[in-house]
Amino acid sequence: MGADGGAPEAVAITQIKVLDSAGRPKPLVGTFDDLTLRFHYRCDRSVAAGAVEFEISGADGSKLVRLSTQPDGALPLRLEPGEHWVECRVRQLPLPAGEYMLSAGLAIPGVRWLWRREQVARLTVGERDVYGSGMPPSAGRCLVAMDHSWVASGSGLSRTGNAQEGAAVLGSESV
Repeated sequence: MGADGGAPEAVAITQIKVLDSAGRPKPLVGTFDDLTLRFHYRCDRSVAAGAVEFEISGADGSKLVRLSTQPDGALPLRLEPGEHWVECRVRQLPLPAGEYMLSAGLAIPGVRWLWRREQVARLTVGERDVYGSGMPPSAGRCLVAMDHSWVASGSGLSRTGNAQEGAAVLGSESV
């Protein structure tokens, strides 16, 4: 059915599935998880150069991620009549624990939307202590979680030698 409960829309995303890397449903998502978003769509006509696009927004509405098959991605997509799907595979989801909203659409890239809906689905990212610090990243503390490590000079936990040659110096004053 269409958004108003009437006849089905001629072009529409009909379902969004969250899957694991093996293609199985993934009911729980955590920071740094690999996941696949599968967008099922319907089209009543051929569109030579189409695109699927989605955004992830924070609870405050700030846009955090915007990805598309074109122009951001490199997947030329011909929309054909019928029911089809396209997947976006995400390696190490960089979102901290929190609630997020997905918006999605079908478009002729750079020209016009064929179908678009704001906040069409909710994505919940569960807590995971990805840093081993006892303090899982959360949306209240940061917008993104980054895979990283710290190295300190002069301790048994540091690398030997000086900083890498050519490394940027952000500040030279003593604190």
